[in-house]
Amino acid sequence: MRHLIVLIFITISTCAFAQQVVVIGDTVSLNLTGYSGDIQWQESTDSLNWANIAGAITSPYQLVATASPSNKRFYRANVHSIPNCGTYRSYVIRHKLVSSTASVVIGNSFRGGTVFYVNGGSGLIGATSDNVATTYGCTYTVTGATSMTNGVANTAAILSNCASRPIAASICDESVVNGYTDWYMPAYNELLLFYQQRAFFGGLQGSSLYWCSTEYDQNYAWAIQFWDGTMVHSYNKNYWTCWCRAIRAYGPIGRSNSFTTLDISQTIELVQATVTGQTQTQTPNKCIGSNVTFSVSTIGEPPLNYQWRKNGLDIYGETTSTYTRNNLSLADEGFYTCQVTNVCRTVVSDNDTLKVIQLNANAGTDMSICNGFDTILNGTGSSNYPALSGVITYAWSPTTNLSSYNISNPTANPTTTTDYTVTITDQNGCTSTDVVNVFVQYPFNNERICLVTVDTVTWKNKIMWEKTTGVGTNSYNVYKEVALNVYNWIGTVPYNDPSFFIDYSSQPEAYANRYKIASVDVCQVESVKSYYHMTMNLTIAAFGSTMGLSWTHYIDASSSFQPSMYYIYRGTSPSNMQLLASVPGSVTSYNDINVFNVYYYMVGVEKASGCNTTKTPTYSFSNKKDNGGLVYISEQNNINSNILTIYPNPFKESATIKFNNSANSKFLMILTDASGRIVRKEEQVSGSEIQIEQNGLKTGVYFVQLTNESNSYRGIIMIE
Repeated sequence: MRHLIVLIFITISTCAFAQQVVVIGDTVSLNLTGYSGDIQWQESTDSLNWANIAGAITSPYQLVATASPSNKRFYRANVHSIPNCGTYRSYVIRHKLVSSTASVVIGNSFRGGTVFYVNGGSGLIGATSDNVATTYGCTYTVTGATSMTNGVANTAAILSNCASRPIAASICDESVVNGYTDWYMPAYNELLLFYQQRAFFGGLQGSSLYWCSTEYDQNYAWAIQFWDGTMVHSYNKNYWTCWCRAIRAYGPIGRSNSFTTLDISQTIELVQATVTGQTQTQTPNKCIGSNVTFSVSTIGEPPLNYQWRKNGLDIYGETTSTYTRNNLSLADEGFYTCQVTNVCRTVVSDNDTLKVIQLNANAGTDMSICNGFDTILNGTGSSNYPALSGVITYAWSPTTNLSSYNISNPTANPTTTTDYTVTITDQNGCTSTDVVNVFVQYPFNNERICLVTVDTVTWKNKIMWEKTTGVGTNSYNVYKEVALNVYNWIGTVPYNDPSFFIDYSSQPEAYANRYKIASVDVCQVESVKSYYHMTMNLTIAAFGSTMGLSWTHYIDASSSFQPSMYYIYRGTSPSNMQLLASVPGSVTSYNDINVFNVYYYMVGVEKASGCNTTKTPTYSFSNKKDNGGLVYISEQNNINSNILTIYPNPFKESATIKFNNSANSKFLMILTDASGRIVRKEEQVSGSEIQIEQNGLKTGVYFVQLTNESNSYRGIIMIE
C-alpha cells in the first residue's frame, strides 16, 4: 500500500459547515455573528487563492451565485481591529455550483436540508434533525388527510380540521431552517422514500416510529417503524407519541413556485487563521495487471472530505482517505493527488507518480524440426522501463528435453510436437509469457488412394489421391504390385504437382493392377503404404451373336469405397462410347445379345463423393475391349445399328443426338439420371436428329433411350 501523508493543523473551536449545493443564479446570503470590528468578505474557487469581494463589508451580505472554472466557490470573512486579537478569519463556507436543479442528486446538502428524492429538476429535501416526539392529534376527528403521496395537502387538511396544538403537523409546518418556512409533514410514500435514504441523515431514532401525515380513520393514523420500514396504522392519533421529521420540496412540485433565488445563511464563529500543511511524496512502480492503493494520513478538525485526482482531474466517486486501482493498465499511469478539505481549509498532497511496468516476452517464431534433430529456442524480453526492471530472468516450461530451462536460448530436442512457454521476470516481480511451437515432423501415415482408373486419353492406368494439407508432406511415392503382396516403386509426385500418376508401363488390356501410395515428409522419411486399390480388367467371349462381357471387381482394400453399380459402355470407336446398361455392384458379367457389328466395350464405376476439392462425382473405367473377330458383320446389320451418335459429349448448354430413322418413324425419348429416375420424357419424336438442352439439369451422367415398336436406341450423355 502506498501512503501519502497530509498533515492539516487547524486551530479552531468547531467546524460545522458541510459543502452546500447551489444553483447558479441563486441568491446567497452570508451572515456573520459574534464579532466586533471591520468585516471584509472574500471568495475563492479553489480555497487556496482568495480575493476580496468588492463592497462586501456588511453582515448579512447578499450576492448572486455565478459559475466558476472549478464549479466551486468558497467564502470567508476577515475581521480587523479586534482589541488585543489582531486579525481573525471565519470558517469557510463551501459551495458546489450546478447549472440547474436537474444536477442535484440524492445526498446533496441543498436548500435547507439533505436531498432524499430527485425527479428531474424537482425533488424532496429532509430536515437534518428530528422534530420533537408528539401526537398526531384529534382523535374521533376525520381531518381528510388521506393522501399517500401529497404531504402538503395532508398537512393543510390536518391544520384546518384539528385545533389541537402542538401536534406533529403544526410542528413541521412552523419549522424555519436556513430561512426556509415551507416545511411540511410527509405523506406515507414521502416518508417511505426518506426511510430508504436514511443513511444520509443523522439523529434518527432507529428503534422508534415516525408519523406520516396520512390518517387511517378518525382514530388512527399511519406510522412507519424505522427499525424495519414496516407501515402500521394501529396508533391512536391522540394517545400515542411518535417522532416526526419535516420535509420540503424544491422545483415545480413544491408548496410555493415563487422561489427564484436561494437564501443560504450561515452563522459563523470566528477562528484564528492558523493553518499549516505538510505532504510526503512516494513514487510507486507497479506491474501491469496488478493493484495499487494510495492513502493519506490526516490531522485536522473533522469532518474531513477527500477527493482523489489524476493529472489534476477529479476521479469520480473516490472520496475516502484511500484509493485503490485494480488490474492496472498503461492508461493508469499519471500523477495522483488527494485534496483534503474541512470547512476551514483545503490542502492538496504532493504528486505521487504512478509508473506501470509492462514486460514483453517473445519466445521466437514457430518452427519445424525432423524427428531426432534439435533446435535452439530464441527467447527475448523487454520492458517499457528498462532501468526500473533491471536484470530480466528467464524460465522455460516444460523443462524436459531442454539443455537448460533458465536461460534465454536453450537447446530443445523434443520427440513430439511441443509448445514451449517462456516466462520473463524483472526485479519488481513483473512477469510476461509467450509461447513457441516446435513441430516435430513425422510422415503422414493416413494418405489414401481415392480411385484408380484407365485413363481414357492415354489408355494407361491412372492413380488419383487427395492431398492432405498442413502435415509436412514433401512428395508422394507410387507403388505397383509385382508379385503377391510385393510392391515396387514406380514413381514420385512432388507435393505441389497435381495429385495423380499415370503408369505408362501398365497394360490394362491384359490384366488388372493393384496400387499403393506413401507420403514422404520434408525430412525425406516415408510413411507406411496405403491400402491398395485394384483396377478392373474387361474380357469378352462370343456365343453366336451374344457378346459375353466379364470383368474383375474394382477393389478398395480399405472398404471405404464399394461400387453400388457397374455401368457398361459400348461404341463403334473408343471415342464415342455410350451407356449400354448397368448391373448391381455384386455382378461382374453382362450379355449383349443380337450383336452383328464390331463394337468397343468398357465398364465403369462412379464414386459419388468425388476425388477433387469440389467433390463432384468421379468415375473409374476398365480397359477398353472390342469384339473384332468375334462377330459376323454384314452391311445390313451395320445399317441397322442401334447406336446413338451424341455430340458434343459431354456438353454444357446443348447436345445433338443422331440415330438411324430412314423410315421416319415415331419414337418415345426418355432421359434418366444415374439413379434411374426419369428427368425428361418426350413422345412422337420423328426424324433422325433431336436436340437436348441443359435447361436446369444438374452436372452428371444421364442415360438416353429412343424406342418404338420395332427399334430401340440407347446412349450415355454427360453434362459438365
